[in-house]
Amino acid sequence: MIYCCILFIHYKFSKLFFKRASTALVSVLFFSCLVNSYIYLRHAYPYDTSLLIFYLIIYKISKATIKGKVNFKKSFIWGLFSFFSFSIYPDYFPILFIAGSLLFFINLTCNNLKNRLIYISFFMLGAIICFSFFEIISRIAGMSYFNEAFKLSGTIIQGSFEESFTFILKYLFFVEGFLGISIFIGFILFIVFMIKYFIHKKYKIFDLEIITFLSVLFIFLFYASLGYFFHKFVQYGRLIHQYFPFIIIFSIFGFEEILQAIKIRREVFYIPFILVLIFILNKNITNLEGLGYPRDICKELKKNNFLKTRCVYEYPELFHSYCDDLVKENLNTNSILLNAALFFPLENISTYKQYKPSEDLKLMFSKPLYINFNAYKYEGYSIKERENISKMNLHVALFFNYKKEN
Repeated sequence: MIYCCILFIHYKFSKLFFKRASTALVSVLFFSCLVNSYIYLRHAYPYDTSLLIFYLIIYKISKATIKGKVNFKKSFIWGLFSFFSFSIYPDYFPILFIAGSLLFFINLTCNNLKNRLIYISFFMLGAIICFSFFEIISRIAGMSYFNEAFKLSGTIIQGSFEESFTFILKYLFFVEGFLGISIFIGFILFIVFMIKYFIHKKYKIFDLEIITFLSVLFIFLFYASLGYFFHKFVQYGRLIHQYFPFIIIFSIFGFEEILQAIKIRREVFYIPFILVLIFILNKNITNLEGLGYPRDICKELKKNNFLKTRCVYEYPELFHSYCDDLVKENLNTNSILLNAALFFPLENISTYKQYKPSEDLKLMFSKPLYINFNAYKYEGYSIKERENISKMNLHVALFFNYKKEN
């Protein structure tokens, strides 16, 4: 439901950008075909909830600012809900900055500068009041919301700091593949045309298109700098999730402009492109459905009374084992569950030992461990760890001994 709402808001914001419904629909299709847009649907994570509220606020701010219908009350409410969205997932603080930037800078002139300063002040007031509310509630419970949120940011250190600037490019190329490369090309075209139109004064510095781009670019470079130079954050797939709605719009803009410049009908380009995207989407979803998720497998085995199960791991570094409820040390086990765990770190591949079942064990099922899917490799694993995951090719498997059962 939340995902569908994000797609709807993306359509509305795209339409505000392109002023054409058909192009907005293409933007939605591009966004929905991204692995990064649907990979988190099966997980009970707060990312999309936070993104939905932020995205709705950004759309409302952009629309109201363009039409000149901003007031103190709206600014205050936007600030209030922006911080509420931040509180759902604090690591999406870049969108809080983007929302404030759009409110202040879109169509900024000397004549409305005073009002904009007042609007942004009310926006910040709303955010401060929301923060104060959460801080007071947490203090009553004997803790500090501010400290806890700050501690959360300190946990984003698994991975490679040196990839801070290049991570998003690697993600586009190695996770998104064809679509990611296409998005990158469209994004480069967007920059080229923006520079051209700015020089020829088709766009002004405070127009929606330029301010949105500069706001996203600035906060991304700031965030990446904190990781690369100060080792404060590492980029994850779920952290760049917040940038993709904007990147898709920029990319579509680039394609629209080049098609118009070389006089190619939009249908001639988009129809075969969309057919390829649908094929890739179907392939990715099929691959996702075939992955082994240890938590789900263990729950299913427990549900079916597979309690005489012994767990075996081909790699010794366990961050968490999901099969504790299935392990009964004093029972004569009749089944072996392989690799039902979250493995971390994965730096030392020399400790990997391939499991070879005995002849009396029959394979019941075997599925690739979920981390083999490229998108999961970009969720807190370093460059070396991603290479090791590919080399080990870990599977979740269940072996059963029918002789002991009989």
